Amino acid sequence: YIDEIRIVGTTNVDTEPLGNDTYSARHYKYKNAGQIAGLGNDSNDMNVPEAWNLVSVASDIVVAVIDTGVELGHADLNLVTGYDHDGTVGGSPRSNHGTAVAGNVGAIGDNSLGVMGTAPSVKIMPVYMGGTEAQIANAIDTAVANGADILNNSWGWVNVFSQDIEDAITDALAANVVVLFATGNGPDRSPWTYDVAFPANLCGTTDVICVGASSPTDEHKAAASSDGYFSWGSSYLGHGPDVVAPGPWSYSTDRTGVDGYNDGALIDPSDPASADYTPVFGGTSSATPKVAGIVALMLSANPDLTPAEVKQALRNTAEDIDIPGVDDKTGAGRVNAYRAVQNVLPPPDLSGWTFGLELHNYQPTDQDVVLGSAANSVPTDNDILGYDRDIAFRIFAEKNNCRLAYFKGQWDGSYNASGRAGTYFVALDHPNATYGGYDEVSAVADDLELAIYDLGCSVDINTTGPSSVDAYGGLRYVDYSNDMTATYTGGTTGT
Repeated sequence: YIDEIRIVGTTNVDTEPLGNDTYSARHYKYKNAGQIAGLGNDSNDMNVPEAWNLVSVASDIVVAVIDTGVELGHADLNLVTGYDHDGTVGGSPRSNHGTAVAGNVGAIGDNSLGVMGTAPSVKIMPVYMGGTEAQIANAIDTAVANGADILNNSWGWVNVFSQDIEDAITDALAANVVVLFATGNGPDRSPWTYDVAFPANLCGTTDVICVGASSPTDEHKAAASSDGYFSWGSSYLGHGPDVVAPGPWSYSTDRTGVDGYNDGALIDPSDPASADYTPVFGGTSSATPKVAGIVALMLSANPDLTPAEVKQALRNTAEDIDIPGVDDKTGAGRVNAYRAVQNVLPPPDLSGWTFGLELHNYQPTDQDVVLGSAANSVPTDNDILGYDRDIAFRIFAEKNNCRLAYFKGQWDGSYNASGRAGTYFVALDHPNATYGGYDEVSAVADDLELAIYDLGCSVDINTTGPSSVDAYGGLRYVDYSNDMTATYTGGTTGT
C-alpha cells in the first residue's frame, strides 16, 4: 500500500541571483530561498556569500580533485596542470563525476557563465585516481608533490581497508595538506548499509575531514528527507561525519556538449551551452567539494592553518541541525562558511593604536542648523547639535591623527532641522580637518549607536548599518542593525 505521496517541484526556480552567472539564482546551498520545491529558507544554507564578503580566494591556493578526471577545456573552471595517478601530465575525464565535483569546489564566479563554486575561481588540479589501491595512493602522492593545498576525495568503499592509501593520506597531512573525504551514500549500492566508507572513517583517529550530506531543510540526508531523492542517504555509522553540507539538487559544471550527466535536455534544450552544466549533481560527492571550497576560503584568510585547526574550526562553527548537539548523523552540524572564515581570520595589527573611553552627558538645546551649508552648519569640535540628546559614552581608537569614535546614547526623535527630521551633526577631534571634521548622521531609532571614522586618513571599519559619503567627504551613517563593512578613504569621495 502507499503510505506517503510526495510532490517535488522543479529545480529550475530563479530567485535573486548572487552574481551574473547564468544559474547563480539556483544555488540554494549558498542562498536558500526555497528554490527546491519551496524547501528551506535563508537559515538553511551555508552562508557562503557572507563569507565572500570577508575574504577573496587567494591566487596561490590549489585544490586537487582526486577523482575520475576533469573536463580540461571547461570555460567555467580555473584549472592548473592536471595529472594522472602515475605523475604524468593528464587528468582528463574518464567519466562524468570529477567535472561536477570540480564545479562545486570552485566554478568561476561572475563570468556570465553557468555556475559558481563555494570558492569561486580557485585553482583546481585535476588528478585521475585510477582504480587500484596502488594507483589511488600514487594519485594522492602526486597531488601533494605538485603543490596541492587541499585534497578533495568524493569516493570510498565500505568494508575495505588499504594500508597504502592510509599511508598516502598520513603523508599528506604531515605535509600540512588538508584532506577531505565523503562519508558515502548509504544504501544506494552493495552492501546496502549506512556504514561510513573508507577512507572517510579515518576521521575518528586522524585529521581527515569527513563530510556527510544534509537536505535543503537542514535534515540528515536520508531516503525519507524533504528533498525527495529516495535513492540515497548520507552514511553515518562508525566514525563520521565531522560536518555535513547540502547534497542534493546541486547545479555544477558538466562535461561539455552531449557528454556528461546532461546531454542538453536537463536545463534549457534551446541553449546548447546549458549542456555544459548539470542541475542534478548530488550525494556526499557533492557535499564534500562544497566544504573543500570553504576550506580554500579559510586558507585564503589564514594560510598558516594546520589540517587539525581547519577541522576543529569547521566543527566549532557548524550550525547544529537535526538531532540537537553533536550526533552520529550530522556530526557537529551543517557547515557555516561565514563563521568558519571569521573564526580563522588573524587578529588585527593594533600596534600604534591608542584606545580610550570618555564619559559625556550632552544635553544641548535646539539650534537652527541649515543643512547642506558649510557656512552655517559647521560645529566646533565635539559639539552635538540638535535637541534632547543624551550621549552616555564615547569610545575611541587613534593612530597617526586618525580617530575612530563610537557613540552610544538616547534620542527622542523629535528634532527637525530645515524640514528634515532626525538629522544632527557629530564633530570629532581631528587636527587635519579644515572645517571642523564633522560627519552628518541620521538616526531612525530611539537607541542611537554610531561608529564613525574621522576625516583625513584611509581606514576600514567593521560596523552596522548602511552608509554613504556626504558632500563634505565625511562618512554618513544610519544604523539599521545590519552587519556590514564600511570603508572611508578621506577627501570628498569614498565608499
